[in-house]
Amino acid sequence: EICACLVGSEMCIRDRYEAIPKKNNRYNLKKEFFHSVQVPWHVHLEYELAYIHVTNGTKHIGSHFDLLQKDEVLLLGPYLPHNWQVNKKEIGSADYQIIIHFSDSIFGQDFFDLYPFTSINELLKKSELGVCFKDEVALNVKEQMEQMLQMDEFDRDIELLKLLNYLAGSPNKTQLSYYGFRNTHNEERVQRMNKVFKYITINYKESISLKEIADIANMTPQAFCKYFKERTQKTLTEFINEVRISHACKMLYSEEYNIEQICYDSGFNSPSNFNRQFKKTVQMTPLEFRKKIQEDNVQKKE
Repeated sequence: EICACLVGSEMCIRDRYEAIPKKNNRYNLKKEFFHSVQVPWHVHLEYELAYIHVTNGTKHIGSHFDLLQKDEVLLLGPYLPHNWQVNKKEIGSADYQIIIHFSDSIFGQDFFDLYPFTSINELLKKSELGVCFKDEVALNVKEQMEQMLQMDEFDRDIELLKLLNYLAGSPNKTQLSYYGFRNTHNEERVQRMNKVFKYITINYKESISLKEIADIANMTPQAFCKYFKERTQKTLTEFINEVRISHACKMLYSEEYNIEQICYDSGFNSPSNFNRQFKKTVQMTPLEFRKKIQEDNVQKKE
């Protein structure tokens, strides 16, 4: 089952909430070539396991922004905003990705809490901040995912378990983001939350009031506050600020923008509030974050 997703104009929105079509509401497996696909900044409610083969590209996952290696495997938890971009001038005919989207209840509620699968459960928890695998591990995963495209549903299920178990046992994994966006995993069928997250990821640069978000959810402000906190472990303000800070992290990788420009472009109304919220979330100021990026780039060149 190989599908190439052609992207229409509505998909070009910079920030969006993605609804993942899953076979039998369980998982989605697809292979896409980058000459016909783009991956915009988006979030979704499912886990995402992605093998990416590119010549020249970048990835942005939560607070993390970096070059894509030729072969990478990414495991991303629910509600973790992400995108990757391929240099259009250097897209090769063989630049592609294989993606699996699945929920934590794909094999039944609390399945991964069972003893034989505790290592997978730990891996899924780490994926809330994004986990990256490279080199030999990535190539082994590539082979398994290529084979899964040709399997029937039963064999795919078994192979997915084996794949997650293999990644859980790999010592060569790297955490990507400084922070996550949620701590619970049971919202994939809640359309009310779909609308809320879509609105926030599109309008985070604007002033978003509690009342307008509550109206979208068709709830009173008081009821919505309780509802949102129970499902994300965050207040609405905390979540909006984290979406804004994630955008700011991406901009900080470019010397083109100064801190004040980044502050306002990210939706904050003052540099002092921007600095305070950024440090609260990332554990360093925007300036310290930019200096760390510069130091990391120097080390990579050495």
